[in-house]
Parts: sequence; structure tokens; C-alpha cells
Amino acid sequence: MGWLDKTYKCFVLILQPDSKKLWYYENWKIIADQMSSSLKIDRKNLALRTLQLSMLDKKELKFGRLNLSDDSIIKWTHKSPITIDISKDWFFQDVEGWFPSWSNCSKNNESPDLYFALSNEKSIRLEKPILFDQVLLMAFSISEYSSTAINNFINALKFNFKPTLIATKERKWAKELSIGFTDAMNDIIITGLFKIGDRHNRPIDLNTFAEEWDLY
Repeated sequence: MGWLDKTYKCFVLILQPDSKKLWYYENWKIIADQMSSSLKIDRKNLALRTLQLSMLDKKELKFGRLNLSDDSIIKWTHKSPITIDISKDWFFQDVEGWFPSWSNCSKNNESPDLYFALSNEKSIRLEKPILFDQVLLMAFSISEYSSTAINNFINALKFNFKPTLIATKERKWAKELSIGFTDAMNDIIITGLFKIGDRHNRPIDLNTFAEEWDLY
């Protein structure tokens, strides 16, 4: 098994600035609970990492090892029972999740069964207007998850968070090159998901993406 062997059912959800912030505790808990119930994810074996800054000293916040358990969620999400006061000075940039963890994937030389990444568009446009502020990319190995399970999960997100756009496609983890690969799933949300140019100065539709996607 290698990094390019699995085929994924992928989704991109775009949310506008007035949408619920997915990095808030009450919202992320909905996602985690739905992931557990629809996809039967082992919460403690899904590895999370997040990039956030303190607005007080502009330093990166450290949360330690994170997973999808309730004890982990309250550490990094904003407005959780233990961060309700301090998180007002946090700036969320992104969070990503791997199942199995990235270290296990690297050790076994294979891509994960499940991957997701949530980014805050405001982190790259601090002084510029935005059409949308949240981009959630999700990728499910079709050999591990049934269409019913995947659709139940995505439909729950659609119901709870009302994204402006949901796009979907089937895709490998990356595109193969003569040596190695490019446009890996964990890279494209940073660069490669959208066409070159100002994505906040054009319609939020399928034409904004670099690759061909379909409406969900």
C-alpha cells in the first residue's frame, strides 16, 4: 500500500463570515460527535494539530497532543468550558485531522483513511475584505467508508452549518509525478485548491477551483 493507492470521496465546504465559527467549542463538538456516530471514528486515534496565535504577544499557542476526544476538544476550541475567557485573545488559523495519525501513515507509507482541514481565510487577508471566512476540506477513503456513512455526515454538516457551497469529487491523495507526487490533499487547502487570482473577488461557485469539482 502506498500514498497513491487509495481513492477518496472529497468535499469542500465554504462558509460565509456570518456563519457559525467551526472552531468554537459548541460547533466543533457537533462535528466530532457526528464524526463518531456516522463514521465510527476512534476518537483517541484521530490525530489533530492546530495553528493558532495569541493576539497578546503574537506567539504560537501550544496545546500538546490532540485528538477528537472531549478532553482534547476543550483545550483548543474557542469558548469552551475552559477557554471561554482566554480564547477571546486567540487567533485561529487552521486545524487538520488524520486517521490514522500522520506519524502512523508515514511509518506505514500510506495515506490516511480520513483527512480533514479547516482554514480561516482571514489569516491570509487581515486587512482585506473577504467573501467567505471558512474552508473545510474533507477526504474519505471509499474503501473504508460507505457512501451512506459519508453522505449522512456531510448532510449533518449541511443542516447544522448552512455552507454557501459544497463541492465534491473523487480523487487520489495526490497527483503522481515521475519522481514523487504533487498537490497532496494536506497541501491543497494552503495552495492548489483555488485558481490563481483573488478568490474573494469572484463568484463563489465551481469555477473558483483549480481542479474540476461537482456540486453536492
